[in-house]
Amino acid sequence: LFSNPEQKEFLNQGVTTVLGGQSGSSLAPIHYGSLESIRKWADVKEINVNWNTLEEFLEELDKLRLGINFGTLVGHSTIRRDLVKSRKTLDKEELEIMENILKRSLDEGGFGLSSGLNFIHGKKSSLKELAELNRVVAKMGMVHFIDLPDYGKDILKWINQIVGVVERGRANTIINNFKPVKGYEKEFEKALRIVESTDRLGFSISPQGVSQIQIYTLLPEFALKNDLISTLEEIRKPGVGKKIENYWKKSKPNYKNIRVISAPKHHFLIGRTVAEVAKNWGTTQSKALLELMKMCELQATVTHGSVPKKYLRELVTNKKAYIGSGSNGLVPGMGSASIHPANHTFLNFIDTAVGKNKFGIEAAIKKITGDAASLIGLSDRGLIKEGMIADLVLLDKSGKEVKEVIIGGSLVSDGTNRGEILSTRK
Repeated sequence: LFSNPEQKEFLNQGVTTVLGGQSGSSLAPIHYGSLESIRKWADVKEINVNWNTLEEFLEELDKLRLGINFGTLVGHSTIRRDLVKSRKTLDKEELEIMENILKRSLDEGGFGLSSGLNFIHGKKSSLKELAELNRVVAKMGMVHFIDLPDYGKDILKWINQIVGVVERGRANTIINNFKPVKGYEKEFEKALRIVESTDRLGFSISPQGVSQIQIYTLLPEFALKNDLISTLEEIRKPGVGKKIENYWKKSKPNYKNIRVISAPKHHFLIGRTVAEVAKNWGTTQSKALLELMKMCELQATVTHGSVPKKYLRELVTNKKAYIGSGSNGLVPGMGSASIHPANHTFLNFIDTAVGKNKFGIEAAIKKITGDAASLIGLSDRGLIKEGMIADLVLLDKSGKEVKEVIIGGSLVSDGTNRGEILSTRK
């Protein structure tokens, strides 16, 4: 946002509006002036923080004049880390403080809450904590987005726990990146049936079917410490590094499918798989992955695995599904792959949904515009209707190429940034 306010990569894909603050990490609120929760994605030293509250953050963004419309969720881990650092257990008073911070942030314009249970600080959250925050979100009439810590062996356990959270909290809840993992397809099918039968519970999925993850999430549990710095120190210990390599030898990750798509300060790695890096370096694939983690200080983003096509076609057209993109908005040369796997998410969805005769073109467009706007409460966007804000995308006849993008009734092709900072206050 700050280094690339034009956001042309999104506009070229036909994206007019972005909802940030996913996976438990947002740029606000930060009452102690720290952006540590986004360290896993970016170099926080490059951002000059002169805000604390979400309201102040939105005011700063408004001065930038972005090329896209932007709204944000409130990051669960951002609040938690700011409040109790790396401690796991919250006492009653701390939980009440967290609830009040969340409520204030939602009052100041946040569109909901995100929880990243697959990240170091998100893993510390108890189900009671999740349910109480979910209840705050419900009272505000907003949405809770949750990333699960496991979509494979333990997916049924986690789905049942999230169902419990939703039943106690009562907020509309979306499970992010909901997808089958090879070898656990039967467990996923059971989990999908549970989601389909649970009120107020849905999921998001990318039509590319490729998982985008932070590289450190490939580490075994025994190597994860309280934060990235401590974890990095741990994996640099020779004995620990050997244990990690032995763990990977047993779990057998597919190194050909682990591809670097973002690597701060090490752009030469972008686009390469771990298998390719290992061959170039003349070392084993497990050693190459460990060295990549050390070089990038655990901040790299990689793709990992893929969703079988037979599942993908059914999932993207499921009535409970929302189409999501993990695109980071960086332009090539800014630490991101020239062909990011999340680029053209929505055009790919149209091609998959309509091309396989699952949807008509109108239903496909509605799913990625009107349905998405309705989910987060954007009542004046997402439809072509008198009185609605004119955020429009003109496609070619095939539906596979963006011809023009209109934001707020004006063409963006003239080079003027026309995005609006979105808030639930407006």
